[in-house]
Amino acid sequence: MTRFFPFWASLRVEIRGTGPERILPLLLSAGIAFRDPVRMDREALLLSLSPRGFRRMRGVLRGKGLRVRIRAREGLSFRLSPLLRRWGLWTGAAGAVFLLVFLSSFVWTVEVTGVDRATAEKIEAFLASEGLYPGALLRAQDPVELKSRLLIALDELDFAAVNLLGSRAKIEARASLPPPDAGLRTASLPADLVAGKSGVLLDLRIHEGETVLSPGVAVEPGDVIASHEVHGVIPGTKELSGAVRFVHARGEAYARIEGKLTALMPRTRLVKRYTGREYRENLLFFAEMPIIFLKPYGIPHARCDKIRNGVDLSLPAGRLLPLRRIRTRFLPYLTEPREVSRDEAYRELSSLMERTLLGEAKDGRLEELSARIRGEGEVWRLDADYIITEDIGEERILSPLP
Repeated sequence: MTRFFPFWASLRVEIRGTGPERILPLLLSAGIAFRDPVRMDREALLLSLSPRGFRRMRGVLRGKGLRVRIRAREGLSFRLSPLLRRWGLWTGAAGAVFLLVFLSSFVWTVEVTGVDRATAEKIEAFLASEGLYPGALLRAQDPVELKSRLLIALDELDFAAVNLLGSRAKIEARASLPPPDAGLRTASLPADLVAGKSGVLLDLRIHEGETVLSPGVAVEPGDVIASHEVHGVIPGTKELSGAVRFVHARGEAYARIEGKLTALMPRTRLVKRYTGREYRENLLFFAEMPIIFLKPYGIPHARCDKIRNGVDLSLPAGRLLPLRRIRTRFLPYLTEPREVSRDEAYRELSSLMERTLLGEAKDGRLEELSARIRGEGEVWRLDADYIITEDIGEERILSPLP
C-alpha cells in the first residue's frame, strides 16, 4: 500500500517482546487509535499512532513485558520543529515580508506608451515635477488630477490617461495632429523676395513672383530680387496686357559674399595636470533621499574632474525599486600656464572662423579663407579675408498679420 506524507503528526513505533500482537485489543479497549499494523517477525510489530496516543500506550504496556521504540517521526509539525528554534530565520522572513509590503507603497516604474521618445521624456519630466516619479509615495498620487494637469501643460497631447497598476504607473498618451505649418498663414499674403545681405548674385531660382534682378548684379540688404507684382503678357507677344496679380514671392537667391574677420586668442593658457590620484564616492538614494552610512570627509582638492554614474536598482524581473546608486569618481588636477604656439593658434582660430561663417549662413558654402596671424603683446591676432556662397533671399510680407 502506498503511504502518503501526513499533514498531522504521527509516530511509527516498534513493539518488541513475546506475543506483541496481544497489545492490539488492549489499545482498542483503551480507545487509542492506531493504523498500519505490520508484523515484522515473531517478536516485533510496527504500527503508527499519534503522539498523544503514544503517551497513553506507555501506560497500557506497563507490566506486559513489551518494549517500545520509536522508529520514525512523520508529519509537518515534526519537520517544522527544528526550524521553530531558528529565530534568525523567522526574523528575516518577517523582515522580508515587512520590506515587501513597505516597498509596495511606492511607485517603482513610470512607463509612457503611445508617443515618441521625445514626447515621452517631456511627459516624464512634467510628472516628476508634479510628484510622480520612481520612489514617490503611492498613496499621494491622484491619477485624475495628474491627467488634467498633463493635458493642460502639454499642448501636443490629444489624449492622456494615468493608471496606477500596483507599484507601476502606466501613462497612455496620444499625440495630437501636427499643427499646420505657420508658413501657410502667410502663404496667401503678398510678399517680396529681398536680399538679406550685401553680395553679388550668382544664381536665382524663383518659384513664385516676378524676377526683378538678374545674376551678376550687386545687391544691398533690402533690394527686391523678386516682386510680388506679376504683370500679365498678351499671349504670343511680349507686350504687357495691363493685368496685375499679387503673389507671395519665394525662391532661392545665391550670392557671393566677401568680407573680413578678426579673431583673438591669448598667447598663454592654463592647462590641466592630473595628480594621478583618484577619489571615489558611493551614495545610495531611497525615494530621492540619500542614505548616509558614514560621515563624508570631502575631497581634499578644489579642482577635480567629476565622473558620475547612476544605476537604478531593480528586481530580477526588471521591476525598478525606489533605490538608486550613484558612483562618483574625482580626478584632482593642478593648473599650470602653457605657451600657445603660432601653428596651434592658427589652426584653432581658422577652424573657429569656418564654423562661425557656416553656422550663420543659410545653405552656405565657404569658397575661400585667406588668413594671416601675428602676435600682438599677450594675444595672437588672426585677420582673414573670406568668400562664401549662400542663399541671401528673405521673404518680406507687405501686409501685416492681424
